[in-house]
Amino acid sequence: MPGWVAEWFKAHAWKVCVRQKRTVGSNPTPSASRRNALQALRRRVSLDDGSERVPERCLFGACVFWSELSMTLILTCLTTDFVLQASDRRLTFADGPSRGKIKDDGRTKAVVLANAAAFAYTGLAEVGPEARTDYWLLDVLTAAPTIVEVYQEVYQNFLAGATSEFRRIATRLPKLDRRHAFVGGGWSRASADANAPMVPYVATVANALDLAGDWLRGPTDEFQFRRRFLNLGARFYVHAAGARIEKDDHARLDVCLRKVLKRDGEPTAIAQCLVRAIRATSERHPTVGQSALVVSLPKTMAERGGTSLRISENGRIESDAATSVYFPANSMHPENYAAHFMSGAGVSYRDFSAPR
Repeated sequence: MPGWVAEWFKAHAWKVCVRQKRTVGSNPTPSASRRNALQALRRRVSLDDGSERVPERCLFGACVFWSELSMTLILTCLTTDFVLQASDRRLTFADGPSRGKIKDDGRTKAVVLANAAAFAYTGLAEVGPEARTDYWLLDVLTAAPTIVEVYQEVYQNFLAGATSEFRRIATRLPKLDRRHAFVGGGWSRASADANAPMVPYVATVANALDLAGDWLRGPTDEFQFRRRFLNLGARFYVHAAGARIEKDDHARLDVCLRKVLKRDGEPTAIAQCLVRAIRATSERHPTVGQSALVVSLPKTMAERGGTSLRISENGRIESDAATSVYFPANSMHPENYAAHFMSGAGVSYRDFSAPR
């Protein structure tokens, strides 16, 4: 499929394994044999699509995989005219007796950098001195010396700041729970030439993603930066980070985007495709919320170099302005809430909303 994402997770999150008997009569099987059976179970689990994966843990016959623990979902869509990023707003407890339960269903995870890029995160939600990863992310972006070249300045700050902060908290959390990824999508010139065309890209700053975009079993000591541009001739590209989208759900997303782009490529319709995919994933994965925040960055705005962010007031995303739109749970009609925003002049705005 031209333009389709290579980073889709291919394995099911949960798979019912062969249930182990808890009692075996008056002549119980030696414990070593039970351990061997569990180890064999964890080594290889067959999936519905014919593939096999190694689960992180199995308990009473249910196996959970490394890619499915306490992760929310970020979808970044690149087209020739727009870059859109959608992130759900749910936080869940990562440990303790409330592990897996909802902590907050309305947390903003999106930050916009002067119309140059949109960022969101999946992983830990309480990073930084204020125990708010979104605030920490905004502060890191605001501290960048310049936004003229997003790669050289902003992502260098990202790598250094994220590596330092996660080393500081490394001893307080289990290794598996320290996996984290920041995802950025935006526009950049194809070369150092000031007249070079603007091209869309998606980038990750993460401590536990492999080259294919799959989660590693544990975090690395340092964060790594990777980016990808929209392929020449491709109409769109979708990058997914966090919880995995099921095969049938991302097939529906593919069809939805192709129909929209064939018709007129209107950004509101693209955003609705992304939100539907997030909600479909939420039905299967309790760590993903139903509400979503979408940021749209048009190519025309990136070329003009504007530094404003518009909040939709009429239920539609502007085609010529950077726009932040909040889709509440169970509704496809946007409301007036915005992503955090850094204007490019060292001025940042948190938790901004506009009256209806």
